[in-house]
Amino acid sequence: MTQNVNTAVMDDPFDSATNPTLRPRDYYGQLAVDAYFAKLVKGTGKVPWDPQADSVDNRVTAVNISLIPVAAAHLTFKLERNMIAESVEWAKIVWPSLRAQGIQSAKLADGIWVKLVQESTGRKYRTKSGEEREATTFKILAVYPDQAACEAAYYATQGADDIAAAEAVAAAQPAVDTRAKETAKQFIVALSKQHHGNMDTVKRAVAMIPMITAAYDPDSTEFAEIVMENAA
Repeated sequence: MTQNVNTAVMDDPFDSATNPTLRPRDYYGQLAVDAYFAKLVKGTGKVPWDPQADSVDNRVTAVNISLIPVAAAHLTFKLERNMIAESVEWAKIVWPSLRAQGIQSAKLADGIWVKLVQESTGRKYRTKSGEEREATTFKILAVYPDQAACEAAYYATQGADDIAAAEAVAAAQPAVDTRAKETAKQFIVALSKQHHGNMDTVKRAVAMIPMITAAYDPDSTEFAEIVMENAA
């Protein structure tokens, strides 16, 4: 049993082990989004809708969305969801999470770099072996301006073992220019909000990301101003 010096509350690891809370895993990468008109056929599922033969009343909008993860994540499985737009999954979870990140058209979501988690849809299903599972879908938590920013965000969540890999990514980038500096600024803004403007915490977070420190000196007034302006 340990004492939390900040709150003077006795923390018991056995309590945590007795009441575990699963944290959703974050995934980083590039989205691929496709949409087409379809109809639902019993026993078959979605099939392409034929404007010459099918009624508009039977038409639905099929949406296929997948994540191409950053290479450093070394994922060995595919992240993909196939749904219809006229469903709770898309209309209440996926699409609102995209709009919350400033994406105003589903077409503009194709090719963007994101951070996402797998969110429960509230629906349960059974596998072929009879096991009951909870259905999940994509919830977008952040959108990045380019691959470099997405990779930087990924590396910021990793431990010291990934510092060398982060430096390799940074070394492959050209000298700091206006675009690179803007990308770095957006990342500092995100970290500032995440850590509520705690200057020391933000500095530690960017210390292992050369693409950020190459654009901004963490001890500079400019860096401090960005953090303070986005502390909320």
